[in-house]
Amino acid sequence: NCGCLFGMITQSTVTSIYLTSFTAEGVEGGINVLWETANESDNLGFNIYRAESMEGERILLNGELIPTNVPPGSPFGASYSFFDETAVTGVGYYYWLEDIDLAGESGMHGPVTAITLQ
Repeated sequence: NCGCLFGMITQSTVTSIYLTSFTAEGVEGGINVLWETANESDNLGFNIYRAESMEGERILLNGELIPTNVPPGSPFGASYSFFDETAVTGVGYYYWLEDIDLAGESGMHGPVTAITLQ
């Protein structure tokens, strides 16, 4: 008797993190972008992008890569925040989170939305 197993992988996107939450909240003076990871194997850091519409031009907000809070190769996660003080009061924004691993590969997460409060 012979048992056979056949499978096909149709999409393979592996990122260096497991993201458990990604939110944005409008506060007085800007928008807090918050995210949390469960693990970060080979993660180097993060970038935050913003646009005024879903299809709008994404602008990189951080001047330098936001470094991981755990050692590369770590099975642990961490909590992060980024304060967007350039957000204009009353304008709605879309935010994306990009994770970049040690090999230079990236994964994009989002968008999440928020409006700055007065």
